[in-house]
Amino acid sequence: MRKPLLSGICKPAMYFGILLLTLLLYMTGMIGWWVNAIGALGYIGAFINGIFYSYGLTTPLALAIFGVMSDTMDPLHLAAIGASGAIISDYLIFSFVRGMNGTIKVSDKHTIKVPRPKGALAKAVYMVVGGLTLISPFPDEMAAVILGLRRLDSFWFVSLVFISKFVGILMVSAVL
Repeated sequence: MRKPLLSGICKPAMYFGILLLTLLLYMTGMIGWWVNAIGALGYIGAFINGIFYSYGLTTPLALAIFGVMSDTMDPLHLAAIGASGAIISDYLIFSFVRGMNGTIKVSDKHTIKVPRPKGALAKAVYMVVGGLTLISPFPDEMAAVILGLRRLDSFWFVSLVFISKFVGILMVSAVL
């Protein structure tokens, strides 16, 4: 079976394209219709935008929307409600990975063995890398997988996501 010619660059190219499109829409003011629609929902819109803040392809758009929403909403409230929305999307990924038995079925013939951390040092490294990824404005899929493999308790995962997303959204709303 042959691999498609562009199979290795399609996802990064798609992400870069969405990033450029979002930046273009933001800089030209054309993103206003989407922001107005979400902004009209007030804090419910901030919650919905928080859900999009955690997924890879929608992170740039959510960052732009949080930046615009911070002009009319209190940044502390915006960060708290947006972080609450981000918990939902991150927890979906986390609970899926945490329930895995250590293998991912790619096709009928191929599976990937996912290593689980063994030892205190490996578990600490997983926590640090997962936490740093969560606090960054980068997509959270990797952090949710890392922390799910760590078998982190749900309470601690939700707390870590809330704190990191609160700080991230607050930084975005303070800068933009």
